[in-house]
Amino acid sequence: MQKQNRNSGFTLIEVMIASFIFIMILGVILNIYLSGSEVYENSKIQTDLQAQARMGSNSMVNELSNATKTTPPGGLTFPNILIPPAPGNNTITFYLPTYIMDVITLKPRVSINSTGIIAWNNTPIIYQFNSNQRTLVRVSNGVQTILARDVSSVQFINVSGTEISVVLALSKTTPKQRNITITLSSIIRLRN
Repeated sequence: MQKQNRNSGFTLIEVMIASFIFIMILGVILNIYLSGSEVYENSKIQTDLQAQARMGSNSMVNELSNATKTTPPGGLTFPNILIPPAPGNNTITFYLPTYIMDVITLKPRVSINSTGIIAWNNTPIIYQFNSNQRTLVRVSNGVQTILARDVSSVQFINVSGTEISVVLALSKTTPKQRNITITLSSIIRLRN
């Protein structure tokens, strides 16, 4: 009968197999983490772009819905909305009615003269796309207000006598060089 010498511990082969399995599991976990991190970053950028697009679009819809395409009576001697033909249709110039404070409701309302004609403000409002800064800007009285950042294009399109289409596209590149683009289209019914 032979006496077997059993040393406690692992053989080199066992250690190498365990190390290989550990490294494979660690690689899978790292890959899942990196994928989740990229999805999170892309979602964060997409959400930011959507918020920028909504903010810019809402500002334009609120003001443009009070403008009119026709030359209104009561002061203005020029068309109320000017949109250059494509491809330069990334700018729009328009005028808004004059507002006064309603003494009963304490809310602003459109100023209407005694003959029922709306009083129009003679200060133009301009929405323009600044391609160098990738912004949508509102200009009035020489004051520029940024409505949206990361803008890749803006188009103002005459749809009908009472409607304008605004197509606003925003884009941003992720740290992994993936381009994310959001496009928001609005049809705005004008005051007529």
